Amino acid sequence: MNIHALILTAVVLSGTLVGCGSSTTSPDDIGNTTDIELTKPGNQWSASIRIGDSFLSAPTKVTSEKRENGITTLSFTIDLTGHPDSALIMQFVPEKYLDSQGRISSSIQVKVTKDGIQDFTQSGKPWTLVRYDAKVGDTYKVTDENGLEKTRTVVERTDKDDWPFGFFLIKTIKVEELLPASDKVASKIWYRANHRFGLVYMETFLKQGGSIRLSLTTLADV
Repeated sequence: MNIHALILTAVVLSGTLVGCGSSTTSPDDIGNTTDIELTKPGNQWSASIRIGDSFLSAPTKVTSEKRENGITTLSFTIDLTGHPDSALIMQFVPEKYLDSQGRISSSIQVKVTKDGIQDFTQSGKPWTLVRYDAKVGDTYKVTDENGLEKTRTVVERTDKDDWPFGFFLIKTIKVEELLPASDKVASKIWYRANHRFGLVYMETFLKQGGSIRLSLTTLADV
């Protein structure tokens, strides 16, 4: 198992980069109601993590903790208790990613509506992850705290049920985020989202080769 890949998995689950600061608003805010079943407090997602060709056999949970003023706080935990590489792995995980029970843990703020998804990972600024009416070639931009412009680009829209989701197939929109050259671990991220089920897939491409794939399935009746 690649230790750095596992640590990156923790970051991926919290939204690629753990968000900091309070959420703000801007003209780029997505519209429509945030009072939707998908992010209702208490709702959970099952998560399947694949590093290269191997599945990470550790209980992983994503939970909607609260929703205030349209902003949802999602938490995640990865429990490596009993994992054969637990002692080796945990010494590389920063303390800020650990909870009182020693599990890898963090949270992220997002805005999810019937029109799309935004996160606040760049100094609390809203950054669109996807709009459900997106066209191929659409871009979503944000400027980070260092003045660097970051971009997510819509690269695919299937418009047909061809993506496996549980026991059936769904339509998805694929968004690509190219990471800065200064990022020492990964080069880019692919996201896939569905207008009904939200974010269903992330794939982070590692500079050393291979990728981490995260599949999410909501346990709520949406």
